[in-house]
Amino acid sequence: MVMDRRSAEVAPKPGFCGRVGSGTVTSVNRDRKPPPVGLLLAMVAVGAGLAGYLVGRWEGADELPARPASPRRVAAVDPWDEVFGDEDNGGVGLEEAEPGSEAVAAEPDPSESGKPLTMSERLVALKRAGDSPRSQKMLLGLVADAASRGAAALPDLKALLDEGRDIKFAAYDGKSPGYPSLRVALLAAAEATGDPAAAALIHDVAATSESPVEVVFSAHLLDRLDSLDAATAQRTFEALSGNLSAEEKKAMAAVVGKVVPAAAKADPAYAEHFIVTQLRITEGPRADPRLVVPALTGLPAARARAIVFDSVVATDVSDRTKRMLASRAAQHGDTKMLTDLRTAIESNAVSPKVSAAVARSAMSGSIYGQMERSAWKALKAGDLKEATQAARNIEMRLNEARLTVNAALNTGAKVPAEINKRESIYRERLMRVKNRIHAEARKLENQAGGG
Repeated sequence: MVMDRRSAEVAPKPGFCGRVGSGTVTSVNRDRKPPPVGLLLAMVAVGAGLAGYLVGRWEGADELPARPASPRRVAAVDPWDEVFGDEDNGGVGLEEAEPGSEAVAAEPDPSESGKPLTMSERLVALKRAGDSPRSQKMLLGLVADAASRGAAALPDLKALLDEGRDIKFAAYDGKSPGYPSLRVALLAAAEATGDPAAAALIHDVAATSESPVEVVFSAHLLDRLDSLDAATAQRTFEALSGNLSAEEKKAMAAVVGKVVPAAAKADPAYAEHFIVTQLRITEGPRADPRLVVPALTGLPAARARAIVFDSVVATDVSDRTKRMLASRAAQHGDTKMLTDLRTAIESNAVSPKVSAAVARSAMSGSIYGQMERSAWKALKAGDLKEATQAARNIEMRLNEARLTVNAALNTGAKVPAEINKRESIYRERLMRVKNRIHAEARKLENQAGGG
């Protein structure tokens, strides 16, 4: 299923921390002006303490707080009063709304009541203000406030999602904390309330949205809630199978590595279908290793190894795709995965280029680093049995990697000489771990003997 409509995507990172960029009109803190000379002179006159406050007020005018203000502070000074204020106090005056607007004519000014503004009333105020950078920041503040209110905020969040209004946040880069769009932020707010009913609300969006980004983020949030089901997993894979724009890929970059393995666990059969289909793409963008490999890691290890072996020896998979798959499988897979790939090499079922790709990845440092950290962590915890097993796992993998490299060389594959240097470094580090294990074991023996 390919989703055609590209509604504005909001890519949240779970939790309401960090700064969020402005919307499509402009970006927050763009072309910031330096403090005026008068302010600098005032800094000298009043001293460092007040000077810091003045600079903070000047530089923080366009900043979104890292976290929502506490209820006590909000009650004392409600920043939402600015929406109903005049231009002198920095608010968005009602006269800025379009003449004849129904919102201005029909809605009373809730700020006149002296009571705290409700979420609905604040939303009305922001609608009057339009999509200015200030109103967008305050709208995200409203979303963060909703998350802190718990279950009581869910009806308002549902109403906002049902309304369909969305805003893209152009400064979101797919990596830093924040959200790519308003609707994703609303979904994250629902998850952050901690209410069990939030899962049903997110499920509904995942089942009905035509935005790939919304579907993928919904699946990610449901996984965090331990509520990711097979139907949502299927929609997630279908969303990722479409012709995604660069913006959509960027928006999903922060969570795709987590949601794809989770979706594969939720529906292994559909995950296999997704992998096999991706590997046989012949036109347009080829198989994306950022999607295929995480899906493999979400499957049972034995099944993942079978899919990799069948794919690298298949006749209807391109050699380029085979190199991508075999390389990443050798790098991220277990030792048995290396054994299966070596078998394919020794049987001459793969080309020399695929063999070379496997050999290079067999000596990749990432997995050895992970295994070594596990060994040192066990040593620090005083678990010599676990540390010893970790050291054995490293040695077994290094031995299998050496056999794989030799098999590739025997087929005439061009294997870089630096692989030998890498192996030497890994074995030296392994020896340090083994020496430490022996030293700790002797220490325990001496303590036992002295006791």
